Amino acid sequence: MLIPIGGVVVQVSGGTKRTMSTISSSALPMCYRAAFIKTGSHVGLPMGLKLVGAATGRIYILSVVEPALTCSHELSSLSEIPRPHRRHASSAKQFQLQSDECASLRPNLLFVCSGAWAFFFVLGLNLGAPTVYIPQLRRESNNTVVSDEMASWLCSASGFSAIPCLFIITFLTKYYGLTEYINPKYRGVFLAVKSTSVVSGVWAANAIGTFLNWRWCTIDVPECSPYEPRRVDGTCNNLHYPTRGATFTPYHRLLPSNNAMNGGLRTSITGLPLPNARKLRVSLLSDGRVHNKHYTQLVTNHLLMMTGDITSAHDTINYILVTTNCCFTEGLNPTCMPINVPSNDVHLRESGIRCLNLTRALTYQRLGCAPNTLPPERINTSPPLLDISNMYGINSIGVNQSRLGTDGLLRFEVDKGKEWPPTGAPICLANELPQETYCYNGGNPGLNAPLGIQLVGLWHFRSHNHIARILAQLNPCWGDERIFLTARDINLAFYQHIIYYELMPEVLGYDLLLRNKVIFDTYGHVDDYDDSLEPRVSIEYVIATRWFHTMQEGRLQLFDSQGKFLNELDMMDYTLRTGALRVNNTVDGVTQGSFRQPCAGSDLFVDPEVGERILGPLQRASDVSSSDIMKGRDVGLPSYNSYRQLCSLPVAKTFDDLYHWMPKDQADVISRSYESIDDVDLLAGIMVERKLPGAMVGPTLACIMLDQLIRWRQSDRFWYENSIHPGAFTQDYVLYVCQITLRFMQPFWSWCTLDIPECSPYEPRRVDGSCNNLRYPSRGATYTPYHRMLPSNHAINGGLRTSITGDVTSVHDTVNYVIFTTTCCTLRELNPMCLPIDVQNDDLHLRYSDIRCLNLTRAITYQRIGCAPETLPPERINTSPPMLDLSNVYGNDQTSVEQSRERSGGLLRSEFVKGKEWPPDGSVFCMLNQRPQESYCYNAGNPAMNALIGIQVVGLWFFRSHNQIARTLAQLNPCWGDDRLFTTARDINLAFYQHIVYYELMPAIIGYDLLLKNNVIFDTYGHINDYDDTIEPRVSIEYVISTRWFHSVQEGRLQLFDNQGKLLNELRMMDHTLRTGALRNNDTMEGVTQGSFRQPCADNDYLVDPEVGERILGPLQRASDVTASDIMKGRDVGLPSYNRYRQHCGLPVAKSFEDLYKWMPKDQVNVISRSYEFVEDIDLMVGILAERAMPNAIMGPTLACIMIDQLLRWRKSDRFWYENSIHPGSFTPGQLYEIRKMTMARMICEHGDSVDSVQPYAFLLSNYG
Repeated sequence: MLIPIGGVVVQVSGGTKRTMSTISSSALPMCYRAAFIKTGSHVGLPMGLKLVGAATGRIYILSVVEPALTCSHELSSLSEIPRPHRRHASSAKQFQLQSDECASLRPNLLFVCSGAWAFFFVLGLNLGAPTVYIPQLRRESNNTVVSDEMASWLCSASGFSAIPCLFIITFLTKYYGLTEYINPKYRGVFLAVKSTSVVSGVWAANAIGTFLNWRWCTIDVPECSPYEPRRVDGTCNNLHYPTRGATFTPYHRLLPSNNAMNGGLRTSITGLPLPNARKLRVSLLSDGRVHNKHYTQLVTNHLLMMTGDITSAHDTINYILVTTNCCFTEGLNPTCMPINVPSNDVHLRESGIRCLNLTRALTYQRLGCAPNTLPPERINTSPPLLDISNMYGINSIGVNQSRLGTDGLLRFEVDKGKEWPPTGAPICLANELPQETYCYNGGNPGLNAPLGIQLVGLWHFRSHNHIARILAQLNPCWGDERIFLTARDINLAFYQHIIYYELMPEVLGYDLLLRNKVIFDTYGHVDDYDDSLEPRVSIEYVIATRWFHTMQEGRLQLFDSQGKFLNELDMMDYTLRTGALRVNNTVDGVTQGSFRQPCAGSDLFVDPEVGERILGPLQRASDVSSSDIMKGRDVGLPSYNSYRQLCSLPVAKTFDDLYHWMPKDQADVISRSYESIDDVDLLAGIMVERKLPGAMVGPTLACIMLDQLIRWRQSDRFWYENSIHPGAFTQDYVLYVCQITLRFMQPFWSWCTLDIPECSPYEPRRVDGSCNNLRYPSRGATYTPYHRMLPSNHAINGGLRTSITGDVTSVHDTVNYVIFTTTCCTLRELNPMCLPIDVQNDDLHLRYSDIRCLNLTRAITYQRIGCAPETLPPERINTSPPMLDLSNVYGNDQTSVEQSRERSGGLLRSEFVKGKEWPPDGSVFCMLNQRPQESYCYNAGNPAMNALIGIQVVGLWFFRSHNQIARTLAQLNPCWGDDRLFTTARDINLAFYQHIVYYELMPAIIGYDLLLKNNVIFDTYGHINDYDDTIEPRVSIEYVISTRWFHSVQEGRLQLFDNQGKLLNELRMMDHTLRTGALRNNDTMEGVTQGSFRQPCADNDYLVDPEVGERILGPLQRASDVTASDIMKGRDVGLPSYNRYRQHCGLPVAKSFEDLYKWMPKDQVNVISRSYEFVEDIDLMVGILAERAMPNAIMGPTLACIMIDQLLRWRKSDRFWYENSIHPGSFTPGQLYEIRKMTMARMICEHGDSVDSVQPYAFLLSNYG
């Protein structure tokens, strides 16, 4: 390039040249043009032009007018420069150019410049920001591609470096005329400016990066007050250490980390990689669907809710929705830990899938919050306490966003009458796959999570607003803030109590929790707060409890409110869907299914939907259990053996030692997979450990969970059972919270509590039994616990009654039948609800079969559903009112009775088929309704109408009787309304029922004289006002169990007759015990009605009909003995011994087995003496079965005593008893006279099908006596 300078033509960077006569500044190109200055006595070159001498004799002219522009000119010889400048050029040989461009001429200058720049760069990295975040430079060590994060950082640093440099140098040049090269003495200033710009650029880039991540590293804690309530971000829980318990608290470690070098995945002690996680999981846990026999989906749903409360989902979101797939080369990065799939994989070998995507956890080190010299610590944004943070939020911003601002409510919207969190646009998992209709904009996006978390979170969301509304009504002067905080405290108390006193006793066992002071058997405050204990979640708990994935069902079943199955949802399609619950009322079906569908069994199986495709369309294949094993290695969990040693459990020294606490097949898999016994992964060991008695988990996992449960309660100053903070609950309120169970969040919460509207002495009998006793309105209501004539005689912790020596009495030695079920007979140690007994090889009836165990489970108790403390004796649930009120026809609550009413003419809803009246057909829960499909299922007030044939037949008679009475009353009283007609018809119908039971049935089985002597019945025709409001209207558990003696007089086959008494057919009870539609098929009702008063029952002669004794449940169970079950039920509910009841009844007591001969046959006494060790061990039911019957009765004196006690209780505790005149709606003497004319024969004649004649005393055969 030729540049004219005056009379000289200068060739830049070499080349030909020619001479011109003069030098003129105007001739310079724009980039070189500048004003001339004087140099000595000569007119100098233009500003910025400098002469630099060289040994070769050539002259170089460098012009720097703008800092970024340079020009280099070469002259062939010194003579070509005009003479006035030669002397100046000669002296210029001493100069050396200080510039990046000229540094290439001098390697040492390049070294000096690079060193200076590197020094300031490093200075910026170390001093430029409080927390330095330098992203990974390369994607891989052998890859030259700069990572996206590094490229972004380089651009950011370069841009921020240029900004101050441009402004400062431009300012110096414009206002002071200074440049770096024309003013050498200021060169240091310019170098300082440039270096400072580099430092400030790096500092700014780091500061921006730090600002974006500083919330992960630091916590701003406003000043704490000991009087303030719980903060949503967890700060100030500990007044001495305000940050303890706050958001972003690192996980706690039970044992030090065991990561490989530089934080890598844990390796074998030999230094080799640990076994392939996928191969290990498939070998340990098979794919299969095995349902749990005792636990529902609520277990897994609530465990998911707990996990969402105390942990954050960043890692899951990262490898599902954000990061490039780690299974492809271009997606690999240091955060990847993909799981290789063996080519011979059992499930994926034909799929072509050879890799499962997985990324490492996001750590505090990666964000610059902790130095890389420390073991990697996984990020957790949630507060580490049980505070429902996935609903309320993790900071003040989140909780304020979730609040409505009035009456303490959370923001909500109503859709089809149901309350929901508001929809909005927060981050929703998989919200575009497909586009969701709803996404909850609550305090925490974590509510947009798996269905289990959504469901339980929704219950607690609605619970908060329910509590807030009640508080606002009770305290109209309270402001929004106080109502919100109080409602949140109550809601959290419910949540914590349900977890500790309802969920965890099922998972770990009540006794274990009590022994380790996780729960307490006291009612009131438990002040065990310890401010020296850090409220942190152990990383071992987070990883180990992922074992519960093995109990997760792959398909969610939907039911309606009557228990009818509706549909199934594949979990793989709904795992990360956020709006599914609001579509097509899915929430109703999922809620019903949560307590109806069993969870998967903890039995070494994984549901295929969970094991292979849990993430559905997001990933072609995903194995959650394999991922769990890898996550344990990622966070550096030590070996399984290390944790057993920590928990003071036996440690395996060789693989053979594992046989002591693992199944042999799984122990063999472990020994083949690992190099050393000290390599076994914690989760691999936990998955296959045998379970503790009464628990769902093995001892190692139980140890880890106990540590966390203790830490949660003892480190939480605001724990609901504490009284040490100003807002603590009162003693009475703690007692109320202790009554709350998960049922409070569901439709069945009424099993524990009764909502009784105010009573009126003028109102008629309520269908739910409440207000029968005006002084104690709940007495006689539904869900009233059974009465006990004698205190319970359970074993320790509510176990079966044992011998006085402590040994369990053998039922098989007493009777030759026991109980069968696959689960109870094979996994009895895992199911505390089972009562299995072995069948001897020489059993009289089953010796030629392969049946060696018969089925029976323990009764569901109020303790089991959380309505009563475990410290009390188990009390069996009773959902019916405890009085004789035909609740199996009318229903046992207001909802059911309203459902059964026609709402016209006082009638019950009905339909007519072939001229006969029936309860309407409907889709209520019908026993055995799907096996085979029944034609009819009665949609009456109580599903119990769909039960045993005997209950159906008698229930139909009284159903028809009600409607006949109502029609007659409507004709006689045309001005009466529906309610009056209904209640009056019901009162008359109940009077018929009570009179038949007391004056016809009971004299036939107990004896008229005995009833008359004990004032159970009277020989008067007027009112009998013997009501006593001090007697509780309750059914004794002794009556319920002992009257099952009547099974021994039950026929195994029902005979069908026509109206002329001709035998038509027989129905085997085993085929129709639980069939619901049999009576309407082929006019079966007519034949059964005729047979009811023509066929004799079985005799009470120490014989049991084989159909009853061996196969009463027919196809449902291969073998079933109802009488043997009755004996076990007595032990289950803790009935004392036979001798104790004889003493209670004022009867002679047996002091030895020989005494029994006085009231039992010799053969039966001999069997009893051989079976029991002591006479005080004899079961009540066994004694009743063997007692001789009294004169004019079909039972012995002990059973008669128990029945008379109950008959007296019924009539004396019932204010509305038909013979009383003390209530406003009582019958007149004339009406009472007509009622006493009713007999069972008349009932059959009027309401039986095709009955022309019947003997006057229908309970007695026509040829009797």
